[in-house]
Amino acid sequence: SAGSPTVSHCNMVGGDNGNRDGNSNFDQGEPWRQSFSRVTARSLCYLRSMRCIRVMMCAGMSLTGLAANAQQPFPTYADSAQWSVSMSVMGVPYGTQVIRYTDTTTICGYLYSVLPDVIFGGGGYFRNEGQRTLFRASSNCADPERVIYDYSLAIGDTADIGVSAWDSPWGSGTSLFVVDTIELVMVSGVQRRRFKMTYQSCYDEGFEPFYRFMYWLEGVGSQTHPFFPLVCLCDGCELMWGLSCCDSSGVALYRAFPNVNCNENIGLDEISDEEQEQFTVIPLSGLLQPHYPTGYTQGTLRVFDVTGRECVAMRATRSQSTIPSANLPRGVLIAILTDDQGRQWITRWLNTS
Repeated sequence: SAGSPTVSHCNMVGGDNGNRDGNSNFDQGEPWRQSFSRVTARSLCYLRSMRCIRVMMCAGMSLTGLAANAQQPFPTYADSAQWSVSMSVMGVPYGTQVIRYTDTTTICGYLYSVLPDVIFGGGGYFRNEGQRTLFRASSNCADPERVIYDYSLAIGDTADIGVSAWDSPWGSGTSLFVVDTIELVMVSGVQRRRFKMTYQSCYDEGFEPFYRFMYWLEGVGSQTHPFFPLVCLCDGCELMWGLSCCDSSGVALYRAFPNVNCNENIGLDEISDEEQEQFTVIPLSGLLQPHYPTGYTQGTLRVFDVTGRECVAMRATRSQSTIPSANLPRGVLIAILTDDQGRQWITRWLNTS
C-alpha cells in the first residue's frame, strides 16, 4: 500500500562510531555493565559476529550514494513537524495523539525545539547535532543531555540512549541499545535508512536482556513512539504505542496506513462522562445505528480505527436511524459526532463483523 516501506535486497552499514559510548565501553568493566549476565555478553558477541556477516553480504556495493543523501536525523520546530501516535491502555486501543513542537528556546548556548507534555508522559527539548538527536527533560543547564537517535552507528555498535525513568534498567536515565540491522527502505517515495535497535529495558533476570526492539526511521523517528524517552515502554505500565504518521513542512513523510489522519487527535478529547454516555453506536450488518445525544439535530459523523485512519465521514441528521458502513475494519472503532455548533461526542465499540 502507499507509504509502506519496501525493503532493499541488502542491509546497509552506517558511518563511524562518532562521539558516543562504543563497543569498547562494554569491555572496560564499568560497574553497572558488570551486572550483565553471561547471556548478555553472549548476545553482544553474537550481534558483533552478525555485523561481520552482513558487511560481507554487502561487499562490492557502493555506499557513496547513501552517504551523499544523508538526511536530517529528526524534524525540528523549523520544519513545522507533526506526528500522530496511536496508543492502547491495558491492551485496549485508546486513540491517537497529534504531537507538535510549540516553540524554540536556547539552553546552554544551543537552540532546542520545545515539546509540551505528551499523553501519559512528559515534555522535553530536542536538537540535532550531526547524525545524532539530543534531548533534555528540563531547561536547567545543569541537568543531563542525552541521546535519543544516533544514525552514525553501524551494525553491531552499542550506545547509551536516553529512556524514561521506568525503562532505565539501572535508574541511570539511559539504556544500552544495539544496532541489529540497517536497511534502506522506500517510504512515501523517499529512500531512508531504517535501524532495528534491540535494547535492554525494565531489567529482569528471567529474560534475555535484548529481547526488546524498535525501529528508527531516519528523518522520522522511532516507529514505536518518536519521543519514546518521554513515555513508559515497560510491560508493567500497560501502555502500547505505534507511530501512525509524520508530516514535515506540509509534506507527508510517513504513513503507517492509507487515509491516516495526521492533523487531529482521535478519541482523546472527551468532554465529560455524562455527555459521552448520551451518544452510542450499535453496529448492524453493513450499517451503523447511532443513538444521538439530547439536543443534537444535525452535523457530521466520522468513524476512525485506532491508528487514526478515517473509515466513514458523512453528514448525519437526527432523523437518520441508520448510517451505511460497509467494509469497516474489525477491531475497536471510534465514532466522533460533531454538530453544527461545534459540540462533540465520542464513543467506541468493538467491531467483530
